[in-house]
Amino acid sequence: MPLKGKPPRHYIDLDHYGDSAWQTLPRYWLDAEAEYTTDTLTAYGILPWHLLRVKEQLTDAFMQKDIKSILRLSADLGHRVGDAHVPLHC
Repeated sequence: MPLKGKPPRHYIDLDHYGDSAWQTLPRYWLDAEAEYTTDTLTAYGILPWHLLRVKEQLTDAFMQKDIKSILRLSADLGHRVGDAHVPLHC
């Protein structure tokens, strides 16, 4: 998953993927990469896949009892969930 640019993490242009994108887009990043190019995914936003990545990182942080990472990742996850509910971000 591209991590160099933060802007693609904040949105997804669902219009690019058609009327039922929320039903047809691959759930997992590797599946999405197999169906679309990384450049395409990055150009139209990676928000849903980034949400899953942060959730996995947060789960790991809880398992390791890493308080600093738990706080940082919780804030990041909350921010991204908020982004997903902004009409101009989806």
